[in-house]
Amino acid sequence: MSTRPDWLDGVELIATNDARAAIAAGEHPIAVVMAAVAMLEPGQAYRLITPFAPAPLLEKVRALGLQVWSEAIGPAEFHNVFARLEA
Repeated sequence: MSTRPDWLDGVELIATNDARAAIAAGEHPIAVVMAAVAMLEPGQAYRLITPFAPAPLLEKVRALGLQVWSEAIGPAEFHNVFARLEA
């Protein structure tokens, strides 16, 4: 979606959730994602893999004060990174 931000190099990726199969089954990962990002400590990041850019979810996490970045890896693979940079 945009140029890779510098903050990505300064965070520790602590978990990845590939939600493509769950989404294909009609499930929505919002509860899992919100629980995971709530547990992030400063300097930590969480990656969610989806078949599309989940714009409403990205905005919801951004509204919590976290950094958000999404990158299209392929036609049905988006890596969405959520990071807490400060306490």
